[in-house]
Amino acid sequence: MSKFGESLAFIKSMPRESIYHTKNEEGFNKKYLEASSSMRNTLDQQKIAAWQKNAHHKSQFQRYVFGNYYENLYASFLFIYEIELILDEIEYDGISFNRANALINMCSLLSVTSTNMMILIDDEEHLFSKKYSLCNDLINMAKNIYDATRLIYSISSNDMPLSDTFMVTSYDGIEARLSCKYIQNEISVIKLFCILAMMQSTPMCSAGVTFVAKTIMEQLREVLYNKRIMRMVVDSDLYGNSSEPHTSTRLKIFFAMGNSDRYCIRLDLPHEGENNIHLNMNEPAHKRATGFPFTETEYSEVFEICKDSTLFDKLFYRQDDLYWFRSNYSATIKSIDNCEAQKHALEEFRHRRGHITILNNNEEHLDMVTEFSKAFAEMMIDYLGTSIYGNASYFDDDIYKYILFRDYIFDVIIRIKERELLNHMQVRDCPPPVISKYDKRTEETKRKLLFCKYIKEKFPDDKELILYTEKDGGLCDFFSNCLDRIDQLGL
Repeated sequence: MSKFGESLAFIKSMPRESIYHTKNEEGFNKKYLEASSSMRNTLDQQKIAAWQKNAHHKSQFQRYVFGNYYENLYASFLFIYEIELILDEIEYDGISFNRANALINMCSLLSVTSTNMMILIDDEEHLFSKKYSLCNDLINMAKNIYDATRLIYSISSNDMPLSDTFMVTSYDGIEARLSCKYIQNEISVIKLFCILAMMQSTPMCSAGVTFVAKTIMEQLREVLYNKRIMRMVVDSDLYGNSSEPHTSTRLKIFFAMGNSDRYCIRLDLPHEGENNIHLNMNEPAHKRATGFPFTETEYSEVFEICKDSTLFDKLFYRQDDLYWFRSNYSATIKSIDNCEAQKHALEEFRHRRGHITILNNNEEHLDMVTEFSKAFAEMMIDYLGTSIYGNASYFDDDIYKYILFRDYIFDVIIRIKERELLNHMQVRDCPPPVISKYDKRTEETKRKLLFCKYIKEKFPDDKELILYTEKDGGLCDFFSNCLDRIDQLGL
């Protein structure tokens, strides 16, 4: 049994009966547990007994069992499995009211179980924070799909002509495909935290791995709230031939914000200029390091350095109750006149927020992080079914460009659909301008030419994308081909 399957079997074997069951649970157990009927016999009972006797783990274990932590963690994995089955159905067979209804229900259940699981990871005296709920934006995206489908369903149920109220366009399939992709990217956040939760609550991981997993979760929970993970990469040369690692980076997490900003979080070993094991963050688009966002706790300190709100607003923006560094942070600091002390204080603050210490530098801690990276990669590969090993020193710009290209396609599809909708709707006392079929074809031709130019400028070495620019065909088929290419890259 795999490390992930062994840990999942331990979680499922806890003495409290789960109240959550789904129609595909048997398939879930078959996929991940291999032989669920005999799973207790596959576990290392001595390892479990020793783990439960440990004073810290004993207290933690009792709180987890009687707080239904294991039940909620198991159910979170189960609901993710069900959601992905629904997304596959939508991608291959199209959206339907039943699928949209099942999707929103499963997303709501995942929100409940993952929130309960996250609360129990912390000490009980901690107050509830909305950051425990990692599924807020996920539910909103699923609700948008559900609401649009319900409108179509209600119209067809009342025998109302779609042309009078709502139009189904040739781009609906692509829009649903991209919406499902964004939901999948958001689910990746939940997968990440479920794996981190599993690593700190089963005897299949060492104390060092458990500590690193918990510390990383504490640091990333707020940062990744309402975000979409695009890719995770674990250094492929963790056990190279040289005595020194070939790169300081152990783990990369690429994620996107709702405002189209893209970031990469790295778990780094000590390197020149930073002597501790730490997390840092960079912006692939701007090819520069940035700082982790900060809360109201640090607001007063930073505002005191800035002296006024004008400079503060030039340096930071607020989203999801956090203050984020703007992309032109360094350039803005350099433009400050006649105040070297202020410049130094702002640079020092960015450096401090740009290097979040996980552990200090010693041989034991280096081994712990390497062991964590290996265990994390093994569990994620077992869970995802695809490798996440890669060259952690690889430049991130190409990944960013493909992700941005996909979002660009989505934005254009939404605008085209809005225009087609206006062309077919009759708004009382305010008729929309009519776009003729010839104008529509001309508009699509112009957009395709612009996209072809964009591809040749941004992806000159991608022969497959370049080939699409040379083929005849409509804009809809062109978009489908481009998205197929991006899917091949695992994004």
